[in-house]
Amino acid sequence: TLPPPTPSFPTPPLSQSAPRRAHRREELLLTPGELTAVRGLRRALRPREGQAALDTLLERLRATPDNAAFLRQVQPTLPAV
Repeated sequence: TLPPPTPSFPTPPLSQSAPRRAHRREELLLTPGELTAVRGLRRALRPREGQAALDTLLERLRATPDNAAFLRQVQPTLPAV
């Protein structure tokens, strides 16, 4: 078998580069209010175990007609930025 290819240029660690790209994309796609709500939602779910956080999120999403309504509903309950 061949050895893995060696990059010809320095690459930043994924843990540093991917979040910046994701945050920039969010800033382009979401309104400022939605962006604040999404970031607050992440902060609120962070301390929970992975499956518990996902179950909570899905349960709340199913109770709303769309994502924007979900964010409007949970925003008042989220921690401040």
